[in-house]
Amino acid sequence: MGAESLTFAVSHHTVLRYSEMVAPSYNEVRMRPRDRSGQRTLTFALLTSPRAVPRSRVDFFGNTVHRFDIGHPHDILGMAVETVVESTPPRRRPSLRRWQRETLERDARLEFALASPRVPLDSTTAALRQEWAGDDRSFDALVELATRIPREFRYVTGATTVDSSIDELLRGGAGVCQDFTHLFLALARHAGWPARYVSGYLGPTGEQESTSGASHAWVEVCGADGSWAGLDPTHGGHVGPQHLRLAVGRDYDDVAPHRGVFYGPGLASPPEVTVRVTRMSERAAELVERGTALHWQQQQQQQAGGKQGAVPDRRTASAPGQLSGRLSARRRGDRARRGPRSPRRARAGARAGRGAVHAALSSALPPSRRPPTRPAGGSVRSGSEGDARRCPRGAPVSRSSWISTPIL
Repeated sequence: MGAESLTFAVSHHTVLRYSEMVAPSYNEVRMRPRDRSGQRTLTFALLTSPRAVPRSRVDFFGNTVHRFDIGHPHDILGMAVETVVESTPPRRRPSLRRWQRETLERDARLEFALASPRVPLDSTTAALRQEWAGDDRSFDALVELATRIPREFRYVTGATTVDSSIDELLRGGAGVCQDFTHLFLALARHAGWPARYVSGYLGPTGEQESTSGASHAWVEVCGADGSWAGLDPTHGGHVGPQHLRLAVGRDYDDVAPHRGVFYGPGLASPPEVTVRVTRMSERAAELVERGTALHWQQQQQQQAGGKQGAVPDRRTASAPGQLSGRLSARRRGDRARRGPRSPRRARAGARAGRGAVHAALSSALPPSRRPPTRPAGGSVRSGSEGDARRCPRGAPVSRSSWISTPIL
C-alpha cells in the first residue's frame, strides 16, 4: 500500500421482509468492489439468510455478479456484505482530450455516448446543456456542469423514486444522487463524451473515522486516450480516494446492487439498508492484507494436496492470489523485522471475521428466525434492495430494485 493509499472497511447489510411466506426467490447482487483504477479488494464476504451458496459471474461491463436462489418458504431475506478495500488516488488531476467523431464511431466506448433506457437524449436536456455550457464541449466544461447541478437542484431524500426519470427531476427541482447522475450523463453524452454510471460507497473524509448511510452514485467520463475520470455531480467536482467503486454501466439499471423476483401472494416492504464505511489505520490494514495473503497460500496448498483428499474451505472470503507479491517495499521490510505471522493467529483472525459478519446479519433478524451460531455455508470466495411488487400465487413479481442515496 502506497503512502497515499487509504483502506476502508465496508459493512453493507440488507433485510427484505414479506407479508407472507414466499418461495422460491431468485436474486442477484453487484456488491463486490471492482479491482481497477487504483482500487483493489483485500477481503470480501457475502452471507445470506436463509442460507444459500452464491454463484459468481462477470457481466458485460466487467462487474462481478453473485446469484443465489432460496427454494424453501421464507418471509425474511437478509444479505450481509463485509469487505475491505484499498483505494489509491491518482497522482494528478485528470484533464481529458475530446474525441473526434469518426474515431469514436469506430470505438467500443461509443455505447456510453448513446442514449440508454434511463438516459434519453431528448431536446429538453440538449437545451439545458446549451444554456449552461453554450458551444463549449471541453472536459473543463463538463467539470463546471458537475459543480452546477448541486447548485441548481436540491438534494432531498424521498423527492423521487428508483423509477423516476430525468424529467421528474427537472420539473420538481429536487432528487437524489441517482437523479443527478442520470442528468449529468445526458449532458455529457449530448456533448459527445462517453460517460458511464458508477455505483459505490462514499467513505469518510477529513477528521471523520467512519460514515453511515446508504450507497452512492457518480459518473466516469472517457477521454480520447481511453482513460476514465470520475466526476461527482451530487457533491460537485472530481472524485477522490473516498469514492469506492462497486459497478459500472450505462445507467442505474445496469448496476443495481440487488435485483430479484419471488413467487407468492405476499407483499414486500421497503428494504432495510445499513451501510457503514470505516477508515482503517495503516497497522490494521497491514494485518488484513497479511492474513488474506496467508489464507490464500493455505488454499493453494490445500488444492495442491487434493490427491490426498484435502478440500479448500469454501466458507471464507475471497482473496486475490497475487496479494502477497504486491506488498509495498515498506511492508516487506516490516515483515522481515517482525517475522512471519503464525498460521494459528491467521486462522483465528479469519474465524473472527466470519463470526462478525454472521453476528451482524443475525442481529437484524427476529430471534425465531436467526440461524445457528455457526453457519454451514453462504459465503463466497469472490464479490439493491427494493420496491418489490405483489404477484398472484405461482406468478413472478416484477424485479425489485432500490434507490441509491449518498452519504453526506
